[in-house]
Amino acid sequence: MGRNSTFENNVALQKAMHLFWRKGYEHCSLAELLEAMEIGNGSFYNTFGSKKKVFMLTLELYYTESSDRIREIFKSGRSIQESMRAVFQYAIERQLDPECPMGCFIINTVSADAIDDPDILRRVRYYLDSYEYTLEGALTRAIQANELDPRMDAKNVAAVLNFYLQGLMKLSLLEYPVAKLRQQTDYFLTALGL
Repeated sequence: MGRNSTFENNVALQKAMHLFWRKGYEHCSLAELLEAMEIGNGSFYNTFGSKKKVFMLTLELYYTESSDRIREIFKSGRSIQESMRAVFQYAIERQLDPECPMGCFIINTVSADAIDDPDILRRVRYYLDSYEYTLEGALTRAIQANELDPRMDAKNVAAVLNFYLQGLMKLSLLEYPVAKLRQQTDYFLTALGL
């Protein structure tokens, strides 16, 4: 019984995430949220408590799914160059999935209204920092394994990679040509020795 309830809650959160992703946090009404999640008022408040709580849970869901995938790529045994390119390929391929809204959910949904809330702002910063930390860890391990130039500043390169990755996904909102994204990403990574 608990598993079924957990599964149903995860399905409802996936639906909420897609609604927030398309409309943003502040532009999503409670009525739209209930309709998307296919639950009633009572179930909503008993299970989730508030729109903000649902939003925080959807941010966590997105972060967990994407960061798990990125960690899998880095644990695959491929070279750092192949792994880093696979991370960027994953980001580009997500933009081509018709079931997946464009851009990065975390960045797309954080507007002026949402980041006025210190809890949301803190959570978003934590997730973005965590992506950067994952990239830094992969670069550091590659430097220690003599795959990369030991003079590389893993912390700063990771920050630049994270910034570029977020920008790449933001550009997809403008229907930026995928071939151009791939070409520019290849040039960018090659220039970094990746």
